[in-house]
Amino acid sequence: MYQVLIKNFLMQLVARLTKGIVETYQICNPTLKYSEALNPKHFLTNPSTGVLNDGYDNANSDLILHVNFELVNFERKRRFVSTISNNLLC
Repeated sequence: MYQVLIKNFLMQLVARLTKGIVETYQICNPTLKYSEALNPKHFLTNPSTGVLNDGYDNANSDLILHVNFELVNFERKRRFVSTISNNLLC
């Protein structure tokens, strides 16, 4: 029972630290300034070079997606966080 309590505590601690990672770093370094624009982009679309549609599409006319890229419509909001198929857009 004691081990289960410790495991649950540690899992909750890790979850709080990772969900609030910016705040966690700011506690250690109050001068930290987070900028999402400085995050490296991991592309989900290959090739990832924009050549069509004002640079939004690649040479295959596929929309260039990257991790945390959000597609929004009136009904729901989706966030792509891993590779997607060329034939499947959920």
